[in-house]
Amino acid sequence: METRVKVIEADTLRSEIARQGRVALYSVFFDFDRAELKPESKPQLEELAKYLRSDPTVNVFIVGHTDGKGKVDYNQDLSRRRAAALVAALVGEHRIATGSLSPYGVGPLAPLASNDAEEGRALNRRVEVVKRLD
Repeated sequence: METRVKVIEADTLRSEIARQGRVALYSVFFDFDRAELKPESKPQLEELAKYLRSDPTVNVFIVGHTDGKGKVDYNQDLSRRRAAALVAALVGEHRIATGSLSPYGVGPLAPLASNDAEEGRALNRRVEVVKRLD
């Protein structure tokens, strides 16, 4: 079964972050056990950069999440490296100010669903943009 993941546009990012303080991105892609962004991530990166450029005073955490498979420490490091890769792309390719972005990885520590089945694990593998209050 193929799942199509929708790119969240800049206006929706803005409204969801204003409403909830965060938004989960499922259209930022990495190969298994890797922290390099896949080319298919480009449309979401462009929309995220558009949102961040629209309000230069906004500061965000870029938070990587993994599913519950594997060792916790390893997954926390992998999720941190993935968040850092997203920050590096936003800074390097989209000229977003470094100080407005903070990468963090929480690995499997904040699941949205059970890790017992693939459907839940897929929901847990994500990158979140969380508004910083500083």
